[in-house]
Amino acid sequence: MILATSDRHRKPGEIHKPYSRVLGYIEQVKPEYWIQLGDIDEMAWFDFPTIYDDPVAREEIEREKRIATVMKVIRVPGNHDEGIGDFWKLLYPIRVVGPTYSLEGVEFSHGHQFDPVTNHIWTPLTRNRFIKRRLPQLYLKLYGTPGYVGCISRDRWRMLVELYNEHYERLVLGDGISRCFGHTHFPFVTTWTDNRILANAGSANDGTWLEITKGKCELHSIGEK
Repeated sequence: MILATSDRHRKPGEIHKPYSRVLGYIEQVKPEYWIQLGDIDEMAWFDFPTIYDDPVAREEIEREKRIATVMKVIRVPGNHDEGIGDFWKLLYPIRVVGPTYSLEGVEFSHGHQFDPVTNHIWTPLTRNRFIKRRLPQLYLKLYGTPGYVGCISRDRWRMLVELYNEHYERLVLGDGISRCFGHTHFPFVTTWTDNRILANAGSANDGTWLEITKGKCELHSIGEK
């Protein structure tokens, strides 16, 4: 079984209970592969040594490294941790690859590689959550002028995201490859009639992950209790 998580965005001194529960699940079920789909460490705001030297972050990283002694842990860099390969010695036995990794007929990547064609921009919000600030073409079609997150309701943003995901699916599945990725923080699984998979692991901070077994992909969530 392959298990995939994404978008931890680890910062110094920060704990997310849902992610801790996901780690506990991984330790329990022991998948053959754990694929980390990028943006695991928040290197857009901090350099990795600063994160690694923090006691809280270090404890979590060491836990991930212990997991990597009993299963294969593969890390694919994202746009917030593209330089992580320079620090592979600090992560060993976690294996840093990239920008994509193919396994059992599925291509794993962070997903930011498609930004030039999907044309979205991110704005950081509170509580380590991210949402699309603008989706220019779709937003203009729906609302006439670009705007900020606070200008429209949560339901309208959800509708916009659903439209965006449909657009995204057409673009990234055009070459006939099954793909699992993260980046957008919005988890979903789509299986096409020819059994190709398009799946998003969401954000590990929300306690979501993907499991791929014998060509089938399922989305799981552990949440916070």
